[in-house]
Amino acid sequence: MTRRVVRRRAALLGAWSLAWVLAAGVAPPLAGAAQPLDINTASLAQIEALSGVGTALAARVIEERAKRPFADWPDAQRRVKGLGSKLAAQLSEQGLTVNGAAYGPAQR
Repeated sequence: MTRRVVRRRAALLGAWSLAWVLAAGVAPPLAGAAQPLDINTASLAQIEALSGVGTALAARVIEERAKRPFADWPDAQRRVKGLGSKLAAQLSEQGLTVNGAAYGPAQR
């Protein structure tokens, strides 16, 4: 059996398996999919675990949140030094939300 035939059979089997799973109403978790994590409820450890967030930034987030919860992304960016547009976009891609909302270009 040639490599081409093996690849084709593997592709067909994969497509058939996916169709079967979808027909059964069971969706497999996507690889690398970020689990939502709200900035207003996340623990210090959860915030520190995000790529791009250090101990100092995580502490500033917790400190500002203790004063009052963040209303939206612009509110969080105004109140937390170091949380700019670029980092907000990166954190949102990792699953961080503010009141369930992901960061978007309109929120800059």
